[in-house]
This record gives sequence, structure tokens and C-alpha cells, in this order.
Amino acid sequence: MSGKIKLILAPNYWLHGDAMRGLPYGILPYGVAILKGSLIRGGYAADLCNLIMYMQRLFETRNRFSRLLRGKSYKYRLIRYYLGDNDRAVEKLVDHLLDSIYPDNSRIFGISVSSESCFLPALVLAKRLKERYKAKIVLGGPLINLYSQPIVTKYKYIDYVLRGRCEEPILKLLDYEKGNIGIKEVPNLETVYNNELLINEIKDYRLEDEGLPDYDGFDFEPYYINKEKKQFIIPYRCASGCLGKCIFCLHRVSDKKEYKSLDKVINEIRFLKEKHNTGYFFITDSTINDDVGYLERLCDRLISENINIYWMALAVPKRLKPDLLRKMYKSGNRYLRFGIESGSDRILKILGKSHTVLEAQETLKNCYDIGIKSHAHFMLGIDGESDNDIKSTNEFIIRCKKYICGLALWILRKNKGALICDKEMSGRQDNDRAGNIEYELLSPITARRGSYNHGYYSLLFRTASKYINKPFGSPSRYLFFVRIMTFLGINRKNQGIQAEILRILKCIFNA
Repeated sequence: MSGKIKLILAPNYWLHGDAMRGLPYGILPYGVAILKGSLIRGGYAADLCNLIMYMQRLFETRNRFSRLLRGKSYKYRLIRYYLGDNDRAVEKLVDHLLDSIYPDNSRIFGISVSSESCFLPALVLAKRLKERYKAKIVLGGPLINLYSQPIVTKYKYIDYVLRGRCEEPILKLLDYEKGNIGIKEVPNLETVYNNELLINEIKDYRLEDEGLPDYDGFDFEPYYINKEKKQFIIPYRCASGCLGKCIFCLHRVSDKKEYKSLDKVINEIRFLKEKHNTGYFFITDSTINDDVGYLERLCDRLISENINIYWMALAVPKRLKPDLLRKMYKSGNRYLRFGIESGSDRILKILGKSHTVLEAQETLKNCYDIGIKSHAHFMLGIDGESDNDIKSTNEFIIRCKKYICGLALWILRKNKGALICDKEMSGRQDNDRAGNIEYELLSPITARRGSYNHGYYSLLFRTASKYINKPFGSPSRYLFFVRIMTFLGINRKNQGIQAEILRILKCIFNA
């Protein structure tokens, strides 16, 4: 097969400036890099292009697309262009993105859709690629795994859809393209064959057999956290699945929790560290402390074999006793992100969270005492949320202000596939969205968003702005402010907002 295979991480339509420097945008792509490694080992030439990061750089610098990207109507112009409007500015942007990935010598493009906000741009890119290059388009990624409806019959310029783990399926698909095997021998495939929809069986693969990500030829400069030493953060996963029962979460699409062997983990982390000359890792597991025994053994190996890395992870605010946290710190852990969600035990129970308010508070304090920084996530828009619940969350933030180095507020999303979306709700949602192409393109798996009181949101926002990060002087304080302004639709030209941003920046740089 002549030409390279292009693997593209589709960009977002939701552009929000400096906030994009937070996770996960400042961390290397992982899943598509594993696919690239599989293709290289299979004897194919492959390139990896992260258009999320490329779009960020376009958004943050002055260029001919600045007016379009910073305009409030950008995503709606993108929709109209996709539906057939002759918008030359959008078309020039799309063609510029395609030219940036050097597509001329490629005949197969794999587009990974990592979130809802990437779905519309992925379709726009796929449609334009088909128009310009008559190429084969393969769609996949985390969001596509959650998208339950057939895609190839609805979006006819998509040739193939691959779901689940795709290292072997993509090689089988290329074998089919070369005429070596039949179409029905390609696992995890959705396509149109002989004018009929064909959906092949989803094959499960052992996590132990997962290959390493391949970043050869990748431009690391935008990811540097230390430009002098050319250091960047490498993503790596030790486990898949989740044991949590959070009603809003989609991490538990696979109920099975599966772990890599510690020998494999240690050898691969050591290899990636030495190859890329960086000692920073992001463990991407949905929860690092589901199995405390595995975590403790992992830390023991990192320490005893002198791996000498710094690592961050996501965790549940329980099952982290001081002795374990000290061992984690010694092994290199410096940063944990917790889904605390609420300061009310009643709301935590509604959300299906396994921790209590007291456990969360103790965990944050223990992390602070040992030297591990904590980032806390909270959520609004939960059905049945009362004034007292909001006040409890506000009081929790104030009590724990010393222990939290970063905070984010989110609005509950009721996504298809999550426990919160029962059959009755999904049915209503489908009826509500019937014929609503805009909703389908912008929120392909969201049934509905939780309703919330802006006054409550403002209360928590003011509390976080007043207390969180001030003792540390962390730039994430400013990033948090930008996120909240985006959520609330606040006009950044407002003088009061400008004054508050200047006050925050002053706190940061004087700390």
C-alpha cells in the first residue's frame, strides 16, 4: 500500500484560550500514538497529527484566522458550513488544517474523536478530505466507542468506523484494503458493504498486549513544561475500566477492571523515560487507587528500581492513608486530581460516589501534609440539589482552602451510556432531539444538561476565586477564572472582569 497513513486527533470547536494549557491539552496524545506504534510494527508508514494542539496555537496567536476563531459564532458558522453554506473563511481554515498535516501522499486517514466538542470538527475534516483527496476515512476514538447509533449510513463520507481497542483491527482493515482477507474478518468494524450496513463483532483484547505509543518524528515543542531541558509529560496507563458507580461517568463503560503486570509497567516507563529523556508521567487510569494493593506494589517497584520519575494521576479521595501517600511521594507522585463533586454527603450518595465528605477532607489534608498537591473537581446541576447542599459545598471549599492547589466547577451532563440516563430519559431525549441537527452535531451523546442556579454557581466561584491557590501563587488560579467566565458567558471586555484578572495575576506573580 503506497503512501503514509495519517492518524489525526480531531480538534475542538470549543476554543477557550489559556485554559487549554491545562490537562489534557498539554499532554501528548496517547491512544492514537499506540495505534501508530502498531502500524509501524506492522510494516506501514504512519504519521500522527494533533490538531487539538495546532488549533490552540492558532487561537492564541494573531493570524488570518483570529477573527473567525475568537468570534462568538464560530461553532455555528462551522455547523452551517458543514450543512452546505458557502463560508469562505471557514473553508480556508479547514483547508489550512488539512495542508498542515501534509495529506498529499496519503490515501487512508484515521480520525480520532476524543470528546463531544471534537465530533463536529471531525465530520467537517472528513467531508473535506473526501472532497479534496477521495481518500478512505476511518473514524474511531473514545467518543465513537460511546456513540451507539450507526455512523457510516448517516455520514456517508465515512468509509469505516472502528470501535474498542484497535491495534489489531486497523491492521486487519489494511489487510482487507490490500485484498488479503475478507471484510467480515475485520473485527470491531462498521461499514457499508454491498449497499448494506455491516457491523462486525467487537473483539476484546488483553491490556497486557497493548503496545507502546510511538512519538517518532513528533513535534514536542508545544508540550514542553521545561523548555531549557526539553522536558514534557508522557501519558501512560497501568489499568483500564473503573470500579466506581458514579451515575454521570462514562469511564465505567467497561465494567471490567484490568491491570497490566508490574513488570510490563516498570519496563515500559523506564523505556519511555530513557528514549524521550523526560522524567514526567501522567498515569491516565480512571482511578489510581481502585486497588490499593496494586498501587502500593507499583510504588515499591518504582522506588526499589530507582526509576526516578515524577508522576500525576486521578484518584478517589479515600483509601489513601498517610503511609501509602508517603510511599507514593517517595516514588515520585506530586499531583493528584480528585472528583470530590460536593461538600454534601446527601449529594454524594445521589451521585453514586463512594467517599464521604469527611474522607475527602482527611485525604486532602494528608496530601497537603506530605507534599502532594491536590486539584479538586466539583459539580452543580444535580437533581434534588438544595440551598443547604450548595452551602455545604461552599463551606467545604473554605475549610479545605489550604489543601487545594486548583479547583474546577462543572455542570452535570446526562450522557447516554451513563447510569443517570435510564431508558425513559433516553427515550425522551431522542424525541426532544428529533430533527435537531445542531444538537446532534454539538452534543452527540449528551441526553441533557443539569439545570442549575447561576447565583449558586457565582457563590462557589467567588469562594474559589478568593481562597484557592492564593497561598501557592499558581497560574491555575487564572486558568480557573477563564474557565468560569467561559461557562457563564461573561464578556471579557467588562472592566470589572479585567480588574479581577489583573488582581489575580498580581497575586500570582507577587507570591
